[in-house]
Amino acid sequence: DFSFSLEKQNPTTITSESIGTLHKMRALLTLFLSIALASVVSSVNPPKSNGKLQEYPLKGGNPMDLLNHPLFSRFLPKQKEKSHVTEFVESVLENCVKLEDHELIPVVIIPSLIGNQIEAKLTKAESVHWYCFNDADWYTIWMDSTQFYPQVINCFSSNFQLQRSQNGNYTAKRKGVSYRVPGYGNVETTEYVDKGKQFAIWIYITQILKDAGYTEGKNLRASQYDWRIGPDGSNPWFAQTKKLIEETYAINGNRPVATVSLSMGGPYFVLFCHSVSQEWKDKYIHSFTSLSGAFGGSPIAAASLSMKFSQYGSYGDVIRPIANTWGSVPFLMPAEEIFGKTLIATVNGVNYHGSNITRLLKDANLTQTIEAFKAIKPFQKTSLDPPGVRMNCIFGTDVETPVAFQADNWNSDANVVKVGPGDGTILNEGLTICKTWSKKQKKPVFAYPIFNMTHGEAVANREAIGIFLKELGLA
Repeated sequence: DFSFSLEKQNPTTITSESIGTLHKMRALLTLFLSIALASVVSSVNPPKSNGKLQEYPLKGGNPMDLLNHPLFSRFLPKQKEKSHVTEFVESVLENCVKLEDHELIPVVIIPSLIGNQIEAKLTKAESVHWYCFNDADWYTIWMDSTQFYPQVINCFSSNFQLQRSQNGNYTAKRKGVSYRVPGYGNVETTEYVDKGKQFAIWIYITQILKDAGYTEGKNLRASQYDWRIGPDGSNPWFAQTKKLIEETYAINGNRPVATVSLSMGGPYFVLFCHSVSQEWKDKYIHSFTSLSGAFGGSPIAAASLSMKFSQYGSYGDVIRPIANTWGSVPFLMPAEEIFGKTLIATVNGVNYHGSNITRLLKDANLTQTIEAFKAIKPFQKTSLDPPGVRMNCIFGTDVETPVAFQADNWNSDANVVKVGPGDGTILNEGLTICKTWSKKQKKPVFAYPIFNMTHGEAVANREAIGIFLKELGLA
C-alpha cells in the first residue's frame, strides 16, 4: 500500500529536499493507476467537487505552460538563457559610476503578483486525494516544477487555495496547511519565481546592484509578501515593511531608502505610504520607483477569473479555482474610478462595464470573489492617490492591450474583441495616473514612458533600469 506507507511517516521525515522526488514517484504511480482505472472509475463514480476544494483530475505538464496563462505570463520578462543575464549585467555595468559603500543609497524591492516564492507545510492536513501528502515539512509550493506533474497538480491546487473570513483574514482552504514567505528581507527569493532558478524576474536588477557594490541583507533588501492575500483584513505586510525600512535606514548610517516595485507592488507601496505619516516618509524614504505600476487594475484580471480560456489547456482549469480564492486578483480588477464607463466583457449578450464588475462576478457564480472585491474597493481607490514621496513612474506604451472580452456563454471560450494602448497588461488610463500626482503633492513625480516595453519586461529593460540607476547615483 504505497499511499498508506507515505502518509503514515513522521511529518519531519518528508522534507523540502525529498518532497520533489516523492512527488515524481507518486506522479508515476498515479498516472499508471489512472490509465488502468480511468474508464471504470469514470463510469461508476465520476469526479465531483465537494464544494470546498477543486477535485477534478487535472493533467498537469510543463510549468511554462502555466506561466503562459494571461494571469501570470504578463508579470515576467521574456525568459532567455542564463548567459543573457550575465551579458546584460556586464554591459550595463560598463556605464555605471563606482561609489563607496557609505555612498550607496539602500534599496528595498517590492515584488509583484507571483513575484516571490512561497512555502507550505502540511500538518495532518485534510484528506483530498489518496495520492496527496497529509504531512510534510516546509517546502516550496510557489514555484517548484514538481508541483505540476500529472495528478500531483491536484494536490498543488488544493494546497494553494485560500478562504476568506468575514473580517478579511485569509487562511488555507485545506485544513492543516500553513504558509510562510522564505528569506524575508533578502532578495534571493525574488530573483527567480521558482526554486530551480529557471524563471527570472528581479535577477537583472539585483545582480547589477551586487556587482556595483551592494550587499544583500544590508543595503539591498526585499519586502516579500504572500501576494495572494488582498490589502484588506489583517495583512501583516504593512507593519513588516515599515520595520524593514526603518532597520535598513539604521544599518546604513541613517540613509533614507530607495524603494522599487513591479506591477502590483506599485499600488501596494502607495497604500503603504498612506499608512504612515508624512513626517515618517520624509525621514525614511529617499524615493519610490514604480516599474509598470498596475494602477487602476486591468480588464485581464476580471476576464481571467470569470471567463474560460481553453487555449491554455488544463491549466485554465487549475488557475481559475485557485485564483478565485485570493484577495489580490480582485485588487487588480478594473477600478470604477477609471474604467466605470468602459466595456469590459460581454457574455450571453450581457454587457459588463467597469461600473458593474460585481454583477459580472455574480453571474459567473464567484461568491467569495465578490466579497473580496467589495472589501478591497476602498483600498483600490486609495492606491490612486499620490504617495507623498519623490517618485519615478516608468511604464511601457504603444503595446496593444486587451480592453474587452466576449464569450457566447460561461462555458465557451473567451476572445479579445477590443484592444487599446498600454503595456500589454495595464491600459494607458491606469499607467499614466501618476502624471496627475505631481500637482497633488509637494514631492516631485517624474513620468517615463518607454515605447513598446511590455508589462513584465520593465525589470529587464535597459532604459528602465538606467533610470533607476540614475536615481541611485550610479549612472
